[in-house]
Amino acid sequence: MKFLYHETKHPQWENDDRLAIADADQIRAEYEEMVVQFGFISLFAPAFPLAPLFAWINNLSEIRGDAFKYIQTRKRPVGLLAQNIGMWNNILNFISFLSVLTNATILAFHSTYVNDLFHKYVGDSDKELLNARLVFILIFENFIFLIKITLGYFIPDIPKSVSNAFKREKYLERVDLEGDIIAADDFPEEEEIKDDSQVNKEALGEFKKAIEKLKSCTVVPGRWRDS
Repeated sequence: MKFLYHETKHPQWENDDRLAIADADQIRAEYEEMVVQFGFISLFAPAFPLAPLFAWINNLSEIRGDAFKYIQTRKRPVGLLAQNIGMWNNILNFISFLSVLTNATILAFHSTYVNDLFHKYVGDSDKELLNARLVFILIFENFIFLIKITLGYFIPDIPKSVSNAFKREKYLERVDLEGDIIAADDFPEEEEIKDDSQVNKEALGEFKKAIEKLKSCTVVPGRWRDS
């Protein structure tokens, strides 16, 4: 007797319902792992210069591993609105500032090249060598802090294209909710929205077309009306 086996294919949502729940502790553990890795790499970079390379290779494999874990073995976490990564941002900033001091200290006291320079230009006196190392640490950390602050000032956290999109979205939301009339003066001129460094030409063209379309219309709550 021949038995026919018919495999029933369940929908994806039914299979996902049988998976384990991805709780907040697992997400926090992922953050902790990345922060610890960043700390070891940045705080002790001169001690093992190849550490960033091995961390990059590890992260490449971990990206795929986490993708498999959260798609195939866990229910998908519920997305929540957040302004940023919260306290983790402060922790990363603190580690980055502390790493400047630790790297300067490692270079001053344990770098063979730097020690040879000290012996060559300062001498073999322990007191003079200690003073030279402390001066090196002071100059090095202030120089790196200056570069860090300068780059942070000239490189915004939010690109200008994204910032303009946020402002436009908020304005249209206010128009829709409060019933304001769109005025041509509220839109930036062409030279104001040009920014070849951050806004590509295609997005700029679409933005211009949207502005021209909105200028030719009057917004009334609940509907559009051509002027």
